[in-house]
Amino acid sequence: MPHVGLLFEIRGAETRPGEIVSIVGARPELGTWDPFDYKAAAKLQLRTGVQYPCWAMSAPVWIELGGDQAGFGFFDSEGASPEDRGDSWSADAQTPMVRGDSSEAEQVRGDSLEASSCSDAAEGAVCESILLEYKYLKDNNNTNTNNSDDDDDNNNSKDRRQLQDFPSIQWEDCIANRKVMIPAEHGSIWLVSDTKFNESSEPKVRQTTLAEVLLLRGNLDPEWTSNTHQDGDPPERTMPQLEDQSETPGSDATGCSSRVSHHTSSTIFRM
Repeated sequence: MPHVGLLFEIRGAETRPGEIVSIVGARPELGTWDPFDYKAAAKLQLRTGVQYPCWAMSAPVWIELGGDQAGFGFFDSEGASPEDRGDSWSADAQTPMVRGDSSEAEQVRGDSLEASSCSDAAEGAVCESILLEYKYLKDNNNTNTNNSDDDDDNNNSKDRRQLQDFPSIQWEDCIANRKVMIPAEHGSIWLVSDTKFNESSEPKVRQTTLAEVLLLRGNLDPEWTSNTHQDGDPPERTMPQLEDQSETPGSDATGCSSRVSHHTSSTIFRM
């Protein structure tokens, strides 16, 4: 299945000890607006570095590009959705759909994208982008997200009861849903950087590489780095040293530090 990878970071999210920052959005891969979807939650957690309050993902979340793409906000290089072009499609009724006219799509693309695969498209070819809706949230629920499948239903019911009695989730309730336009280029990885929690702003988007992703994960996840080295991989393979550090995701160029902080004890997870 074709897919694109996304790394999210927010450059200003102040938290209390034990709190973590996560992302949730209008896609199954983004939890479908359900912060208690524990099968997706671990992949959607952000980590912090010494330049706290900046938080960033240490591994990309992969968005599938399938036949139902129209229901998830796809637009071509002219800013037209498949519906605008007369393409037939059916969307999952339980999945929030992103709709918008061509002018809105063009504005989002122009304001947010610093790089786009559409610029290299052949003349006359249709280059599609995907419009995603999402929000950041703060979670002070210490429930283990690595439960076995047999316990998922019981844990979800328990945590939903806890949410009703003692809310543990802080939403970005002062702003509308965040939106970002990502080129639907199979295998590409994109860094989405936002300014501050609960404040509306246009995201900064740029394409990144697997080498940068490995470097970022090595910096934000020391346990993963240690385990990788113990398996016999040389450091230069697991944490490539790029010549231009200002261009790496999570560097000062995007607001997050490349060094590790012990501000939080968020759950360690593997790709």
